Amino acid sequence: SVSYRNTYNLMNFVDNVKQTNFILNTVHKIQLNLVYAENENRAYIITKDASYLNNYKLDKNNTFKLLDTLAEYTASNVSQHSYCLKTISLVKQRFDIIDKNIEKKSASDVLKMLNEGKWKMTQIKSSLYKITKNEKNSLNENQSSYDNSVMFTPFFTLITVLFTLAVFLLSYRKINKDVEKLILTNKQLEITNESIKTAEVIVNFAIWHCDYATDKITFSDNQYTMLGYKINEHDLTLKDILNFVHPDDLYHFKQELNKM
Repeated sequence: SVSYRNTYNLMNFVDNVKQTNFILNTVHKIQLNLVYAENENRAYIITKDASYLNNYKLDKNNTFKLLDTLAEYTASNVSQHSYCLKTISLVKQRFDIIDKNIEKKSASDVLKMLNEGKWKMTQIKSSLYKITKNEKNSLNENQSSYDNSVMFTPFFTLITVLFTLAVFLLSYRKINKDVEKLILTNKQLEITNESIKTAEVIVNFAIWHCDYATDKITFSDNQYTMLGYKINEHDLTLKDILNFVHPDDLYHFKQELNKM
């Protein structure tokens, strides 16, 4: 019957929405775990505190578990599964670089590994972005297909309203749980960031990040302090940093920047 066919199409569409939501959440969790692992690795290199190394290993294991789950959910989609396998390979390479970096002693070796790791992370982000984009495109196609196939009847309209209400209530409950998890995650990130800030002050170093897409450079608070500025007194640029480099080191410093 018409009502049965419309209900069947709606159920299929809901299943697609659930799968897309799950995949997108899994990709987001993978990205968070990669960030956690990076932060724990840096904190360990700076402080040699074994607790950071233990947390790094946990984040590494969680990342691979999430990747295995993603591979399972994308198995029926050849294109998505291909990107997933590529991402797994890139993540393995990234963690291999981090593991080697932990064992390195000299500053030059550590710098070399960090540069290799930045490029690998760029590739991982690109691969995960393609998975996310394809999943959203697939959902939009399913939405269009569903809209074109739906044939409304008074009875089906009533079923649709009731079913939509039920889905809305379930989604609202799930969103509340996700928000609570997100709040907890943000608190954990704040604790990690505060630990790194403390380590910066103790060891007298600073962290900076360059967004290659916009050429914008972001410095940690301790960079301003080390240079005699108030925190966020003004936007520091690479030119500002070069003014503080010893003339004898300037040429070598610029060479290292060009390699990044």
